[in-house]
Amino acid sequence: MNQEKTKSNIKTLRKEQYDHHRKVMPFLSDWKKNPYTFLKAKFYMESSAVLVYFLLKYKISPNTVTILYAMCGIIGGVLFSLPYKTCILISLLIFFLKGILDWSDGHVARHTKKTSDTGHILDVYGAYLNELGFFTGLGFYIYNFSSYSCVIFIIPLYLFLVSINLNAYSKMIILNEMISGKIKLKSSENISSGDTENKSTIKSKFLNKFQNFINSLLDSRARTVDLICLIVILELTYGFNITFYLFILLIIKHFILFIGSLYYVINPTWVNNILNKISSNLN
Repeated sequence: MNQEKTKSNIKTLRKEQYDHHRKVMPFLSDWKKNPYTFLKAKFYMESSAVLVYFLLKYKISPNTVTILYAMCGIIGGVLFSLPYKTCILISLLIFFLKGILDWSDGHVARHTKKTSDTGHILDVYGAYLNELGFFTGLGFYIYNFSSYSCVIFIIPLYLFLVSINLNAYSKMIILNEMISGKIKLKSSENISSGDTENKSTIKSKFLNKFQNFINSLLDSRARTVDLICLIVILELTYGFNITFYLFILLIIKHFILFIGSLYYVINPTWVNNILNKISSNLN
């Protein structure tokens, strides 16, 4: 009887997972265009449905699950940094499976009607920690298991470039200034018109496409992380090295993003555009 109840509940939770994600991410059903994303999403949904059953049974809060997800980045990153193959393999397993927690916290929150802005912030922060942990650990892995010992000087550069994104930092300053009352919202104003506006729109679209392309290179999505995990396993098995060149590409990516953030922020209309967007979203 209890087994039937368990199956029924897991079956219901499984259906909830599929219904929700097919609604918010319809591309998950297109296996021809996104074969790996399709397979990994199914793995996440099937696995998280089982996990959510036990999370609900033991009344684990969604924010607790999100914090555990964030901790995967710290624990996995530390293990990835150690010069032991067993630790490396455990870290790769953590980074491969961490998405189950990410797909479970929101499900628990929706099921218990405990969705919150705090939960969303923790979720985004957890993804950020996992990205930092994975790529920092990757740098130390290269140092420990390859002849490219010079990477030890490049790891701080990666952390430095990630932390000095002026675009994100400027938005944080704007928010803090608004909270303190030093910056006040005004009604939205059009700063451009006619041909100038059209040129600005075309330029903005091109820059956004270019930025999206750069961001997609060596990002923290499952397909990228899993591919690098596979490469690491092959390197440990056969003794070749590719990850060093991937790490150099990662540095180039973040350097381009830093230069791009400088370009955006030094534009005299940038702050006004941000404030106008905030104002229009509030109205």
